[in-house]
Amino acid sequence: MYSPSVLLIASLLASCSTPPTGGVPDHGNDTDTGQTGTDTGSDSGGETAETGNDSGGGAQTIVVVVLDTGRYQLFEQGTMPLLHARRAEGLYVDTFAAVEAWTLPTTASMMSGVRLEERGIDPDDKFLPPGAIRLVSEAFQKRGWATLLASANEVMSANLFLGFDDMLKHNYNWSLADQAAEVISWLDGVPEDQPRFVWLQVMNLHVPYDKLDPSCETSAIAADAACAADVIHATGDGAFSMDAFKDLSDDEIGACSTAIEVAQRCAATRVDAELDALIQALPSDALIVVVTDHGEGWLDPSAEHNWGSSAKLTRSFLLMLHPTLSGQTVPLASQVDLAPTLLKWAGLEYASADIEGVPIGEPLREPPTTWHCDGHGHLAIAAWDETYQLVYNDRSNSQYYELFSVEDDPAGDIDLAFTIALPEALVTALDAKVLRTASLCQE
Repeated sequence: MYSPSVLLIASLLASCSTPPTGGVPDHGNDTDTGQTGTDTGSDSGGETAETGNDSGGGAQTIVVVVLDTGRYQLFEQGTMPLLHARRAEGLYVDTFAAVEAWTLPTTASMMSGVRLEERGIDPDDKFLPPGAIRLVSEAFQKRGWATLLASANEVMSANLFLGFDDMLKHNYNWSLADQAAEVISWLDGVPEDQPRFVWLQVMNLHVPYDKLDPSCETSAIAADAACAADVIHATGDGAFSMDAFKDLSDDEIGACSTAIEVAQRCAATRVDAELDALIQALPSDALIVVVTDHGEGWLDPSAEHNWGSSAKLTRSFLLMLHPTLSGQTVPLASQVDLAPTLLKWAGLEYASADIEGVPIGEPLREPPTTWHCDGHGHLAIAAWDETYQLVYNDRSNSQYYELFSVEDDPAGDIDLAFTIALPEALVTALDAKVLRTASLCQE
């Protein structure tokens, strides 16, 4: 049923210049019970009575690949041509709204179908309280699926590991190719008749600029030559020091941003090839989900990692691959919609008070929202429809709205709030969200 793991991955990487042809994922089983994190009990995201595998597609193999810190604009033909070509082979969500601006809350929402802030939880301390949420992995495990978590993100794997039989943990610069080989090898050891769920968290778009792949070094260092602060190799851990940029001119900051862009796009092109090799190595009847957790892009060298620098930067990416999904597009969905989608594909019940989202493609209950507090008492909330993103800001003792076109201005550069009427439904959603979350945003 499976391709010969490591050898196939290697051969596909050698020939992945041609567009992909289908592909689907799998999952494994390893629980790390020695770490602190969410204790969700033995139940799963809602009551999970079996529904006979007649909903969603009844996939027996499901693999979710999370490209950590994958900025929406990277997923284009010029930078990631193989993944871009696969949009025609699956279901593509045109606007996939992240719920926050960094990994823990966004991944928690994708794995549970809830927004942490709606539960009164702000996980800026990087740890979730016990019993905060229930994970889909627990539902799969309870119903006899083999489950595997393969994560290069320590924050995520320290909080969101329940329900996984096996866990493969890596550091942030572990390559997708190496992770993929481990996943395929693990799948080879699972009985053929056992359904499988894999969650693969990849950090290679979260670029550590001092540890670029050799294939990216020449172009990145050349672009970095015009940056006075040397962003590519400035520190030993790849992090930015904001103080290094405070005295730079606008032109110098622009040059540093260009260097960051060159490095990240090169990394994305390499990830594209390794991801395509993984897709080709997986069973052709599996469901593969390729998604990003948050949309920041390391483009502003004066804002470290861009975490929470603006709620408008939280547009994510989602593509579902399965033979039954070819050529489909959904205009709008939220990260809380992924968990019920996965449960539906597994033939498990997803309607529950514990799940805020709906399966992707079904009518949304309300406009998707993004929430963020910058740690200094400034609250920013965004609400989305198919045409606009409306952002509410509470900053410097003033409250104001910004409005951006989803199609024409995905980066949120042109504020339309003073030129057209604000969408009433989005204003209502934002006002309600402010009332529910303002108490969480404290200095």
